[in-house]
Parts: sequence; structure tokens; C-alpha cells
Amino acid sequence: MKRYFQAVVVWMLIIPLAVLNGGLRDRVIAERFGEGFARPLSAILLAACIVAMAWLLLPRIKGTRTRDYFGYGVVWFILTNTFDLIGVVTSGGTVQDYFAMFDMRTGEWWALVVLSPLLAPISLVGRR
Repeated sequence: MKRYFQAVVVWMLIIPLAVLNGGLRDRVIAERFGEGFARPLSAILLAACIVAMAWLLLPRIKGTRTRDYFGYGVVWFILTNTFDLIGVVTSGGTVQDYFAMFDMRTGEWWALVVLSPLLAPISLVGRR
């Protein structure tokens, strides 16, 4: 259980990166290049940060077994979706607004961001 607590702490370290990424997207990239460019780029940058955090920090959790990486991915996926849904709803949005974030036809790349916490830990299997 201690391993999973440590994995949750690593996930929590991603939150400030996500906030900084959003600020960069809204205040710099979108203003210079427009939303149509800023959203996909921001999603790619955040996904890369998530993968980097997983690769840099999860292997340092002592006693991690192969199956734990799958567990970490599932826990991170649940935490990410819960965090995002709460954020949308508490800012006046609806569950429909939350699901609209996954519609790549409208230029949204959020699916990439949400899948990254699931897949990044799993990608560590066999890489210790």
C-alpha cells in the first residue's frame, strides 16, 4: 500500500505542471498562435510531462512489481478523470462539458492527456 501512496504523491506533482501548462497555453501560445494551435500543443506538452514524471520517479518506488505499474496507471487514470470532472463541474460546467473535452473533431486533444496517466506507468513494464 505504501507503494501506491508514493505513486499518488508522484501524480500530485503533475498538478502544478498542468497548471503551468494551462497558463502557458492561455497567456502565451493562444495569444500568439490562436486556440486552434494552442490546445493540441498544450495537450502534447502535458502528456510529455506526465510520461517524463512517470519515467523519472515511478522506478524509484522501492518494491514495485510489474503488476504495480498497471495498478499505478489505473489509479492515475481514475485520479486524473475525477480531478478534471470536479474542476469542470465546480467552475460551472456540466458533465456534458467534461465529455466535450474529448471530442477531437472540435480541436480538443484532452483524450491524449487523460490516456497519458494510464499508459505512462504501464510503459515502464520491463524497463527497470
